[in-house]
This record gives sequence, C-alpha cells and structure tokens, in this order.
Amino acid sequence: MKRVGFLLIVAILCLAHRSVAAQEYAKPSFDNIVKTLIRMGAVDINRDEIIDLYARVTGCQHYTAYFKDDFVWEKKRHELREEIRKNISTYPTGYAYETAVKLGRYNFEERLYPFIGEGNKEINVNTFSMIVENKNFCFDGKSYWLPSVYKLVLNRPIKMAGLYLNEEDGRALLQRMDAAKNPTHVLFLRVNVRVLFVAAIANEEEASRQKKAVHRKERAKNAAVLQAIDGGSIQLDSRLDSIEYFEDEAHTKLIYTYRPTTFSSYQ
Repeated sequence: MKRVGFLLIVAILCLAHRSVAAQEYAKPSFDNIVKTLIRMGAVDINRDEIIDLYARVTGCQHYTAYFKDDFVWEKKRHELREEIRKNISTYPTGYAYETAVKLGRYNFEERLYPFIGEGNKEINVNTFSMIVENKNFCFDGKSYWLPSVYKLVLNRPIKMAGLYLNEEDGRALLQRMDAAKNPTHVLFLRVNVRVLFVAAIANEEEASRQKKAVHRKERAKNAAVLQAIDGGSIQLDSRLDSIEYFEDEAHTKLIYTYRPTTFSSYQ
C-alpha cells in the first residue's frame, strides 16, 4: 500500500514538472512577443502607441469596445499601464523553437546517428529565426508595426554532430521509427531558448537620426543601444537552455534532453 502511495506521488510530481516545463517556454505569438519586449525594456510603455499595441494583441475585445471614445480610452491606457507594472515579472523570457532533422546511417565508431540535410552533417548555428504567425489580429494585421520575424541570437553557437546512442538504444530507436511509419528517420526537436537582452527598438525619429549620424563613433554608440526594424526583424540576445529530441511530431515521445553543460547523456 505504501509503495502504491509512493508511486502515485512520483507520478503527480512528474506531471507537475512537465506542466511547469511546458509553461516555461512560450510559443512565438504576438501577445507573447510584445510582453517580452516590454519586460526587456525594448519598448516604452509610456508611449501611447505601445499601450495601444499591447491592448490589441492581448485584449482585442476591449480595444474594439473602448478605443473609439478618446476619453474612455485614455482611462483604459492608465489601467493597462498599471496592469503591466503588476504582471511584468510573469511575462515570458523563454521560447520553444521547433524544427526537424533527418538521421543518417548509424556510425558504429562514434556511436551516433549523424544529422543529414542539404549538405549539412551537423548542427552548427548561433541564430534561430522565429516566425510569428499572422493570425488572430485585431482589425487589419498590416497596421501592426512590429515585424513577424524575431532572431534568437545565442551567446554561444550550437555545434552537434548527431544523436549519440549506444548500439542497443540505436537499434531500438530505428525499429520504433519504422513501426511508426517514419522510414526517412526524421527527428523532431524543440530548442528551448532564454532571452537575456533586447536592445531598445528605435522609433521613426530615432531610426532616422541614427541613419544620419555622420560620426562613425556616434553611430556605433547608437547602434549599441538601439535597433531599427529596417531589416524586417528584431534581434533577441539569448542563450540555449536545452534541446529536446522527440520521435514524433506531436512531441510526446521524448528520447532525451541535451543541455549545454553535458554534451550527451549517452557519451
């Protein structure tokens, strides 16, 4: 009886851990991105256009109901600023970037499945581009001045030759993939990244002044603290927390989790 109770407690703790892990890394969406930019100080909530954007991406129904009345909306802006100040510590800084890689033939000497692709034999990157889907817009999405591309630039590049597994585990993985009708042996990855810093986003006036900066040192100084959206993207300085490897696209069958501190649990 005691053993049953112990196993139940373990199961509950595991479910709780999975729930926390799922909440820790957000999916890229405009409401999450705006909250991250606010938390990182990349945008100024004292500017009305920022508050209006926040209202549109987090509560379209309130925006449509009150925005047409200048006096009512001004009061709502004050309320929204207080809401932000109260909840800013809960805004997301972690994001889950999802991608897929194909496994090559098992390397018995290295004890790994190499990653293969378009001429690539390993993962060697320092930037991931998150695409925010243009859906659930409040009114016309084109009037959002934020871009849809956000570059997660890592403080250290990721360099991995493949999936390290001993022969027994490697054979079992291959058999499960074939049984699951995955003959091309595609792995599904969830890259968990933590945003550390976002340079302030220049408004039109600041961006224009930065472009016109004649002195090279002045331009470099401005670029260090401001970023424009001319290139159609915003840079988020980040670090890699972990990479989760799954057998299935639904991300329910975890193989193992890679963390930068240990290259592989099978090595």
